[in-house]
Amino acid sequence: MKTSEIILELLKYIVPAGLVLGAVAFLVREQSKKEETRMRFKVFQGALSQIVPLRLQAYERALLFLERISLENMVLRVDGRGKTVKAFQMEMTSEVRAEFEHNLTQQLYIDSESWDAVVRAKEQTIGFINQVASGMSKDATGSDLGKLLMREMVRTEMVPAREAIMLLKRDVHKMFRFGAND
Repeated sequence: MKTSEIILELLKYIVPAGLVLGAVAFLVREQSKKEETRMRFKVFQGALSQIVPLRLQAYERALLFLERISLENMVLRVDGRGKTVKAFQMEMTSEVRAEFEHNLTQQLYIDSESWDAVVRAKEQTIGFINQVASGMSKDATGSDLGKLLMREMVRTEMVPAREAIMLLKRDVHKMFRFGAND
């Protein structure tokens, strides 16, 4: 046998073996990619199952914050009797700020646009309290301020939390794919 015939004979075995080896390597690589993708999905699912309750709780707390700083609730909760306008104004604005600081970490789980609306609601509430209080006489009482706040809120239709509440609800609906218009 000549060397060229020996080489051809060897190639008859080596080429198919090389093709089979290449195909096996390709299949093993593809299987590894699928397994890695499957493992990533499981990790993602596990993280998601923990994040969703945290996000829901953040939205609940933000809604509760907005309800607690609504003017009608503030006037009822923070008693203005026996206080000066200035003292009642300071107590109400301090209450809004304290409530906000207590819920500040919730922004981690809340959509940025919605969180910005929560911050605007806080600022508008404080601004409205200060604006109404600044127009009152020095001898007015905290109770007078509470009554005037309620009248001015109705007259101007000033509801700082309305937009923020709508955005928070929209986000929760989207989170569960209920639709934004429910």
